[in-house]
Amino acid sequence: MCFFLEFIRWFRLYRTKQRIVNRPILQGTSRDQSMGSVSPSGLQLNDSLIGPPKKLDVSLMFDGLLHAAQLTLGYMLMLIFVSSIMKGAA
Repeated sequence: MCFFLEFIRWFRLYRTKQRIVNRPILQGTSRDQSMGSVSPSGLQLNDSLIGPPKKLDVSLMFDGLLHAAQLTLGYMLMLIFVSSIMKGAA
């Protein structure tokens, strides 16, 4: 279950990076202007990437489902490990 949780985390990060890399450059800006600054994770930040998405699409809904699965698995793993520690302490 831990490996599945880590796979979901990796897959969400991979999809996010692919979405940023494949986003077209805005017309009327040069490549240097559109690059923006570098975030701590190494991704290029652009002012057009900041803010809410313009529309609800399938990709965003799929990412929401993956996030819900990630949170659920993380919570279940936390409950399993805490209950096993409490049983060992008693």
